[in-house]
Amino acid sequence: MSKNRFAGLQAVKKIQENKETEIVNQLKGDEVKQVPGESNLRSNRESSATMPRRGRPNGKRSNSEFQQVTAYVRRETYRKVSIKLIDQEVKGEFSELIEKLLQEWLEK
Repeated sequence: MSKNRFAGLQAVKKIQENKETEIVNQLKGDEVKQVPGESNLRSNRESSATMPRRGRPNGKRSNSEFQQVTAYVRRETYRKVSIKLIDQEVKGEFSELIEKLLQEWLEK
């Protein structure tokens, strides 16, 4: 049995720390040998600024033009409106319908 049961874990941690140090030095502009199989981190960082972001686009919640409000609507009314919105060929959202109706009301 070895002296230290965690010697293997310590070795792995040391390797990770050395890689992190190499990455930091490379980003600072110091010359550090590049590990084979890894791409240049600086070029990856620069190219990511021009690439479109992955994932879902921002929604209304994060858009400052919109404000969340609460309104009480009868269950049956909401159910019928939801069914009608689903049945339409052009799909819409409940909030878009409310926005449209409120805009029409303001214009009167």
